Amino acid sequence: MPYSVINALVVFLAILAIAFIISRKTQKEKDNLANTKKYCETNKFEFIRNMKLEELPEKVRNFSIIQSHVGYKEFHSIVKGNSKGFDFHLLTFIYPGNHSTSGSLICLINKKDANFPKFYLREHKTFSDSIGKLFGKEEIKITEDKNFSEKFMLRGENSENTTKFLTEKRRQIFTSEHIEKYEYEADSDYFAISYPLAPSIPVQEYESLLAKTTSILEKLEI
Repeated sequence: MPYSVINALVVFLAILAIAFIISRKTQKEKDNLANTKKYCETNKFEFIRNMKLEELPEKVRNFSIIQSHVGYKEFHSIVKGNSKGFDFHLLTFIYPGNHSTSGSLICLINKKDANFPKFYLREHKTFSDSIGKLFGKEEIKITEDKNFSEKFMLRGENSENTTKFLTEKRRQIFTSEHIEKYEYEADSDYFAISYPLAPSIPVQEYESLLAKTTSILEKLEI
């Protein structure tokens, strides 16, 4: 078989493979969106397709779990409702120009009169934490709980209020409930958990993150 024919065949097969992968991803996203809409209908939640960042309250727009994502543009899909007496948003956002691989799922709960101190909590990341320190982002250390401070990176607007809020029981809640790569953030009457996922998210992930967020929030009220 001539070399040119072999090359043409290879190119043709490569194009077929790419088309097949794109088709599968597109179908997967359609299926996940359909399941999410059904999930909303069953639970009497609201489904919103695409939403601008500006539509969120200002204090939420300034959350690190949103602002830290370079290239952030808008939310891809939103589930809005009330669960166990908590008003919530399940927010999926993606990076512009990459609608199939990069993004995150955030569960944001509005707990009226919660009076959370403004804080951000996640696992330690050696490189990014070092960069943060260069830009003056100081960590809050829980001096009486070395294990907690070694595991988590904690920042807050007021270190005294934050450490006072994070009692031993509340630290134990975060330690025992924590799932790898979860990030937590709070400010007055808002509490959120962020989890990195591709934007085409199965409905089980929405259910799981909502259940986890409400569970931690209920326990934090001790």
